[in-house]
Amino acid sequence: MEWGQFWIVGIIALIVGVLLGSIAFPVQIEKDCPKCAVCTVCEVCDTCEVCTVCDNSVLNSVLNHIYDNDGNIEYLIIDLDDDEAFKIPERVVFIDGIKQIAVDSIRAELFDEIDKRILVDVDNNITIILDEDEMTRLRIDDDKNELIVDVTDWEDLEGTVAVTGKFKQDDYSFTFSCDVVFEDGEYDELDNVVVNFA
Repeated sequence: MEWGQFWIVGIIALIVGVLLGSIAFPVQIEKDCPKCAVCTVCEVCDTCEVCTVCDNSVLNSVLNHIYDNDGNIEYLIIDLDDDEAFKIPERVVFIDGIKQIAVDSIRAELFDEIDKRILVDVDNNITIILDEDEMTRLRIDDDKNELIVDVTDWEDLEGTVAVTGKFKQDDYSFTFSCDVVFEDGEYDELDNVVVNFA
């Protein structure tokens, strides 16, 4: 086994250890809260606003993310210090969330974005003007490993999700690729939309 593989195995072991430790040995604080009946699993805190419940769904999300990415998770820890491993589950939740928002944004806006675009197939001597009312059968490559996320700033939650897929108009099939841009953790715009004959 090479050193790179040992490093990846070590990172995965660290993530799993942190999550299992937070499940097995949570800090127990019992107190009444205005927002919830009783906080039973909290960080040491003064108010319930920072209460966090670490359950199996968080662990499952992180493990599924590691599995879906074939263990390539360096982008999750690239700028973290040793004592900031607790941020990894938050980042996984953010990435999974923007992937879903990206797919929904493509469904809602792609046809409008490319409406009236002219495509020319020189080999077959075909010219098509795309019409949002005529485009159908949108198929987005939306498996988690098909959506490529590039987070450029974790603090400001900025990045892009690269999305690909297909659609039809009349008897012709087309492929598309697009970057869905996020700023401050929210959807901003579709960018670099490329459409070709399939």
